[in-house]
Amino acid sequence: MPKELESVYRKGWESILNRPGNEKSRALNILRWAVFAARPLTVSEITEALIIPDYEEDKDLLLDEIPDCYNREYVSDRIVDLCASLVEIRAIPREEELESRTIHLRHFSVREFLVTTDTCEALSDLPYVSSFDRVLQNNYLAAIYLRYLQCEPNTEAGTVLLQEKAFYDYAAQFWYQHISPAGSTYSTLIKFVNEFLEPKNTF
Repeated sequence: MPKELESVYRKGWESILNRPGNEKSRALNILRWAVFAARPLTVSEITEALIIPDYEEDKDLLLDEIPDCYNREYVSDRIVDLCASLVEIRAIPREEELESRTIHLRHFSVREFLVTTDTCEALSDLPYVSSFDRVLQNNYLAAIYLRYLQCEPNTEAGTVLLQEKAFYDYAAQFWYQHISPAGSTYSTLIKFVNEFLEPKNTF
């Protein structure tokens, strides 16, 4: 990576780390999805992905984080600017609605920077993740998918998911592709898989 690019990325990275706690966690989670998602997420998909609490926390989905509408102000303030412009929004051909546009790293070298730079201390704020390590990150995302998919449809959160389903199809399609036996969190993840595949489940 050219030193000029690394300098730009590091400046953006440091600005993220200096944000207040909630903003920093949200920005780091957006970067996690941008780096490790099986395909680029749409604005509405990543918004819904970000309302899922850690899989071992006894919390409901953070429904208050879902905006009433997706506009340029939301995309700018809550996604792009929050990530110090390390990500960008791209329009799908023939698709103009903001919520259907996709999240991308601004350049492929951003991924290289994130997975090789000294991020361990910074990412200690994110549960069960000590770095942008591929195995750890993918196992964590698999567990998040499974928690999301097991949301009961008779709850308020479940009703929202049935109505919107912005992230539901993605999670159902890709959750198993993220599982890696090499991860230290594998045994914990398998418990979630067994619960999800329990025959009596109706979701």
